[in-house]
Amino acid sequence: MRHAGIGTGVAPARRGGVHITYVGHATLLLEIAGARLLTDPNFEPKLGRFLPRVSPPGIALDALPRLDALLLTHAHADHLSFRSLDALPKDIPLFAPPAVARWLARKGYRNAEPLDATARAQHLDLWRQLRSENAPLRVIEGRKLVSAPMSFFDSLLISFATNNWQRVARIVGQSLGSGMDDSLPVDDLLLRARINAMVESGRLEIRGRSAHDIFDSEVRLSQPGAAPQGEAPLLD
Repeated sequence: MRHAGIGTGVAPARRGGVHITYVGHATLLLEIAGARLLTDPNFEPKLGRFLPRVSPPGIALDALPRLDALLLTHAHADHLSFRSLDALPKDIPLFAPPAVARWLARKGYRNAEPLDATARAQHLDLWRQLRSENAPLRVIEGRKLVSAPMSFFDSLLISFATNNWQRVARIVGQSLGSGMDDSLPVDDLLLRARINAMVESGRLEIRGRSAHDIFDSEVRLSQPGAAPQGEAPLLD
């Protein structure tokens, strides 16, 4: 079995952002800032050797892409599958709680590594901070998840606006095509709502009912002396 691209079932790792593929039960394929992590690998037809799967794994074991790490959250039989671990390359780091990692190492899994207590504490502190900030958006800056205001994407959107009328679809499409969708996954519905918000605040003018009518409405930069725009819904 090849480590460098175990199979061809999944596209190459994306350069940034967070992408999650549900494989089944507790098994998730996580792509974070270009790295791939597989949680609780279990591809057996029966979870814990007795509970039949409702459906096959979303990705077959032999179709997995190159993995950078494995994460085992705990050693319950429905999460820990020795058959699945044995079928994966032995050079992929296998992170597990300290007691489980030591147990696996004694059983011959030399790639088992204990989760660092300091790092766990740091990630827990970050999660508590994010929850306390309760921001409308969370984005990745560098390799860190941070809170962001609803207006985070406004400067990008308005950078594609000109003094000439353009369809909303063009502005949204240019923003998504600028590479933002690789590092900061976002739905076009949010971008359309932010265009409406900038129309209401006077930064943009609109010709049409709403930016949500993406192909039938046009926008441009606000012109000096332009009258205030109509009622455009905000997404807050």
